Amino acid sequence: MKKNFVLVIIALFYIAIPILIMFSKDLFSYKFYLLIILSLLLFIIAKIFKIKNKHLGITKSNLKISILKIFPITLLCLCLSFLLPVLHVFFRINSIQTFFKALVQEENLHPNLFLLIL
Repeated sequence: MKKNFVLVIIALFYIAIPILIMFSKDLFSYKFYLLIILSLLLFIIAKIFKIKNKHLGITKSNLKISILKIFPITLLCLCLSFLLPVLHVFFRINSIQTFFKALVQEENLHPNLFLLIL
């Protein structure tokens, strides 16, 4: 029961912190540092409560199968990332953050409306 409670707390942190980062300009500036620190902190908490790596999804079983499953889409994205600039196909937006910013500015939408889009 105690381990299940810790897993729920960890899951909430994995959801809450990225949402806070998304809505706070100050936190957004340090997003990479915060996410790395959060990941390490939650891993340490899991180890203190003796939660096995298998329960966290860290395992070598089915590693080859998992890599083979994601390989085609990874290869496609990699090829497109090199091919599109060569073909002079450029997009007006360069990241998901600027996409939502452009959407809100152009459409005069409320900033939190993009959650409905996802």
